[in-house]
Amino acid sequence: MKLLVTTSEGIDPNREFRIELMQRTFSEISKIKTEHTKIVVYVNNVPEQDLKKFMSNFENIMVEIEFKVIDVVSTVGHGQPQVIMCWEHKKLIPEFLESEYTHFVYFENDLLFTQQNLDYWLETRSLFKKNNLTFVPAFHRIEISSSGQIVSLDATWPKAIHSILEIEGKKFASLFFPYHAMYVMDKELAQEHVQGHFYRPDGDKPGFRVPGVVEQSAVGNMFDNVPQGFYHRCLVPMEDFSRCWVHHTANKFVDDPDNSFGKLPIDQVL
Repeated sequence: MKLLVTTSEGIDPNREFRIELMQRTFSEISKIKTEHTKIVVYVNNVPEQDLKKFMSNFENIMVEIEFKVIDVVSTVGHGQPQVIMCWEHKKLIPEFLESEYTHFVYFENDLLFTQQNLDYWLETRSLFKKNNLTFVPAFHRIEISSSGQIVSLDATWPKAIHSILEIEGKKFASLFFPYHAMYVMDKELAQEHVQGHFYRPDGDKPGFRVPGVVEQSAVGNMFDNVPQGFYHRCLVPMEDFSRCWVHHTANKFVDDPDNSFGKLPIDQVL
């Protein structure tokens, strides 16, 4: 396996707190067992000394990291640099299709993507393909409170299940909250994606349920070729649910009393 991972980050003195989060998530990716792993980070165009200072924070990460500098022009959505930057990774997909890399990962860089997550995805993807199913394995974001409680970031009410499927004795749930701010693709899914509705920020997105230009950049194949009777094609495992959890390391919502996200205890999701 060869893994191509990509994300983006706005270099800004007001965002330096995110460097520690990225160091943690990049380090976790470096532990994933592959023949080769490369992380591509899209960053905004800043003075050379600021870029070198930013890059120096990742010199000790034991994986290949490439920083791609882009001129940020906010022509879509609101004016934050991340709006355009988060779509830049799409340009890598055609290169991925022609490369020796076997799997493509896009993630918001404060998500802790682990070996367990990848193993789950590979096993489940194989199971779906074996049974001629077009569903894709989904992840589910969690946060951890200051008291150590694990909560769901993606679900806001309990048992939010649209459908349950049993495949070779394993149960999977289709949730009303499928969004998880990242995706994994093999070559087949990547080829499908470049022909889909969410490959371009200005593309036609019939029936999509994810608002925001930033969020739409991370849905992957979620709303393309959806099986009949379903809102999307993402499934999570009902047994060993924790294998698909990805920790939102910023823990931005769980201890914020004014936000409804990050409040549902994880054991109430299913």
